[in-house]
Amino acid sequence: MLQRQCYMAFLESMEKVYAIGEARAITDLVFESIAGLSKSDLIKNAEQKLDELVFIKLHDAMYELQSGKPVQYVLGQTVFCNHVFQVAQGVLIPRPETEELVQLVFGDLVKHTALKILDVGTGSGCIAISIQKAFPNHEVHAIEKSSDALIIAQKNAQALDADIHWHHADFLENQTWYSLPVFDIIVSNPPYIPFQEKETMEINVREFEPELALFVPDENPLIFYEAIAKFGITNLSSQGVIWTEIHADFGIPAQHLFESYGYDTALLQDENGKDRFIRAVNRCL
Repeated sequence: MLQRQCYMAFLESMEKVYAIGEARAITDLVFESIAGLSKSDLIKNAEQKLDELVFIKLHDAMYELQSGKPVQYVLGQTVFCNHVFQVAQGVLIPRPETEELVQLVFGDLVKHTALKILDVGTGSGCIAISIQKAFPNHEVHAIEKSSDALIIAQKNAQALDADIHWHHADFLENQTWYSLPVFDIIVSNPPYIPFQEKETMEINVREFEPELALFVPDENPLIFYEAIAKFGITNLSSQGVIWTEIHADFGIPAQHLFESYGYDTALLQDENGKDRFIRAVNRCL
């Protein structure tokens, strides 16, 4: 099959599942990743025949995508903060909002050297690794409950030559806290979606991404923020900072929770104007 002909057939199949803009973006990404063909290549070499092995890989990818499987899982990777991260089912796909969170953390890190930083619920390792790559003089730790996710995170660190101190533990079990040092910055994109929202979510999230990294009990949606706030009482330095990503509907309650534990807080919005981040400063002297 000719390259352009194959591209149009693939795009048509994606438009049956996704909105037109998303279908085109997915098709472009798949063709560049699997076939090594950019948009300009497809225009210049429209009549060139596609390699048979590449055609088979594209067909397999199309079949998986039609089931609703996220393109990041199909390709086995995604880009975050200009680095390529391996992802697989069992590991949360990094979101643009989390890149915004990392950029906000960078704003604090640039003022200091040799800080200790903890990433709570590291998943693919995208936050911890991105911080360590940008600020190699800081000591970065990451904690994760999922064995599958931790393996992926460690592979990403190895591939990107990032020096991370890993901790395999359930952060909600506070007996694990005693083995951790005092940190200057704690950052986290924890699970924050109530289970009752699951059925309203898109199939590519609901059926493929890990529940462990997404959902919290309906009756206690701030469970991770409370754990982080309590942890900071003993394991955050004076004037240390907590950065967390939050559910857009729980900005004010999350802010009040941190304030109830004695933190000075700020509630920040993402680029879409939604409540998305909390910055909490430990005011203990």
